[in-house]
Amino acid sequence: MNLRPLWPAILVAVLFTRSSAATDSVQVTVTQRIVPFCKFFAADGPTMNLSNTGASGEIDPRLSSPATGTVQIGYRCTAGTLPTFGIPPIATLSCAACAGSSTMDAAMSWTSGGTGLGMSDAGNRTLSLTGQVAPGAYQAAAPGAYLGTVTVTVSP
Repeated sequence: MNLRPLWPAILVAVLFTRSSAATDSVQVTVTQRIVPFCKFFAADGPTMNLSNTGASGEIDPRLSSPATGTVQIGYRCTAGTLPTFGIPPIATLSCAACAGSSTMDAAMSWTSGGTGLGMSDAGNRTLSLTGQVAPGAYQAAAPGAYLGTVTVTVSP
């Protein structure tokens, strides 16, 4: 028996059988959730110098204008996220080298830089923090260097 004439027919049948195999597919849902987040990006905490003279950190007790100072604090938030700041209304300033117990209160106020623009450098925002000491507080204070701190928080 000569199989030579059947060989091409067998090969064609095998090729057609393999190429007509059925395929199947499935849809995969891919999800993610970006969380709202805010953070400060300053390397060190800034220093606020209160003044009523124009000279940094200098208060002249003869003057009757408030001693004020402002610092800028950089922050970033997830795009579209409105930050919530926690800032105490008063900072107590103490003079360690003054005779007796000398303290003054500085009223704190702030202005937000607004809603987040993202966590990259392009999303930088600025919180402006201002401190103010009323004339009645510094006019009765002992001379010396006063120091205090405030903890500022940002969330979410």
